[in-house]
Amino acid sequence: MLANKSMNQNLIELVVANVARVFIFFISSGLYIFLLKKTIPQLTLKHKSVGVNTRDRGIKKYRFDDGRAVVYEPELIYRKYVPQYMLFSKNKDKFIRCRINSNVRHIKYDVIAYDNNDKLIDVIGVDERLKHQKYTTSVLLPPETSYISFVIRRVDNMFASNEVKVKYSKKSLIICASLIVVATALLGLCVNYCFSGLWQFLIFDKLSNGEMFIKSAIIGVVAAALTIRAYTKKNVKVTNR
Repeated sequence: MLANKSMNQNLIELVVANVARVFIFFISSGLYIFLLKKTIPQLTLKHKSVGVNTRDRGIKKYRFDDGRAVVYEPELIYRKYVPQYMLFSKNKDKFIRCRINSNVRHIKYDVIAYDNNDKLIDVIGVDERLKHQKYTTSVLLPPETSYISFVIRRVDNMFASNEVKVKYSKKSLIICASLIVVATALLGLCVNYCFSGLWQFLIFDKLSNGEMFIKSAIIGVVAAALTIRAYTKKNVKVTNR
């Protein structure tokens, strides 16, 4: 009886310990994904320059109870597709919305946002499919946006202009990549702690923390390259239904 009771208690302790480790693994994995997708690139990557910096002419201003709007004319080469676009604020959020030619069904364009000091804030690529509406969907801009440059890349099947190329400072790229490598290595240590007994069950040699850290760091280099590429090539895809 005592032996059975002791065995049952050990089994319960083992189950609780394994459940705790699985819980730690999922929390750590979720935090890792959040850091890669939302936090590390946004906090570290700094725009250096972009090949476009033009101020379009504002032609109308409007004021509302919860915001204001300014209507602009884009460069002459774009007006046959987008005669005007509007920058507007609503409840402290800022947006861009374009008035388009009624024949346009698919448009790709870049919005290059600047602040009051002419500093580049962000480049937002928009890919939108339209039906019969005269306006595009509103696209959210960074809150510190003062003005934008507007570049159309493609309209329907017609090429309009090259994709905007953004340069990032080397220092910010190194910092971003280093943090991702460290985060991946730390996640590897967490995996090693949570599933160390599983490696032997799967006929793998048990890895020491040092070995796991190094192997995870190597994986982190790949993760850093993929994350930075995805972040710097981000697009806003909009489909109107």
